[in-house]
Amino acid sequence: MFRRIAFTAVLLIGCLSTSIPAFAQTPKGLARLAVVPANSDGSVDAVATSGGALPSSSQLDSLRALGLLVQRFQNLPLALVRGSRSAMVQAVSSGAAADVYPNERLRWYSVASDAAIRANQVHALGITGAGVGVAVVDSGIDATHPDLMSRVTHNVKIVDGSTAGVVTQPIIVPVDQGP
Repeated sequence: MFRRIAFTAVLLIGCLSTSIPAFAQTPKGLARLAVVPANSDGSVDAVATSGGALPSSSQLDSLRALGLLVQRFQNLPLALVRGSRSAMVQAVSSGAAADVYPNERLRWYSVASDAAIRANQVHALGITGAGVGVAVVDSGIDATHPDLMSRVTHNVKIVDGSTAGVVTQPIIVPVDQGP
């Protein structure tokens, strides 16, 4: 019995110490980056991630030292990079980035929503929404919150004008604590 346990332990330790093949270690972003078309100058546009935290100054400097053009964001845990694929692979292997994903065009998968609001019919008419202002109606917004107070342009309450089955015009009440 003891020999079986010892044999199993040795076998397990041997399996754990065996290196994982290189192809299994390729981060998801780099795997996708390998197949995207390059720009006309041979460079690739990508997004360098930093493990969920804002990239440090030293990480950004390390990316630049690899010959990458780097644009950081103030509040997002990533940076836009442009350069060679090999520099991006080196960025991940050196720890300057956790992974590097291709900067791909967003694709929206809202077929059900588009059908529900008949957006396809509007698009067929050539209406694109260019030049249209957008209002967000949210019954729970607190425009005095520090994250919102410099971003909210109008803070009003709309009270339904129907009373006891009689429909009148809605009443708009400006909120005096708003910005």
